[in-house]
Amino acid sequence: MAKCRPNVGAVVAGALVGAAVAFLLVPESRRWAQRQLRVWIRDMLEDEPEDDGVHEEAGATEGGLAATRGWQQ
Repeated sequence: MAKCRPNVGAVVAGALVGAAVAFLLVPESRRWAQRQLRVWIRDMLEDEPEDDGVHEEAGATEGGLAATRGWQQ
């Protein structure tokens, strides 16, 4: 046993799994996790697409190259 070295990854993974199990064993934290999961799923299934910061429509004829090439508006 003196020559055995502990596997650090296994020890850390075991500690994280143990912490997660202990967190979910407490009823209040389990309810909180369920509420957060429901909110997250509801947000993911929203029908309305989010505005991803797009403020202008691609290919607009006003300004940009249209002005330099004399294209019709």
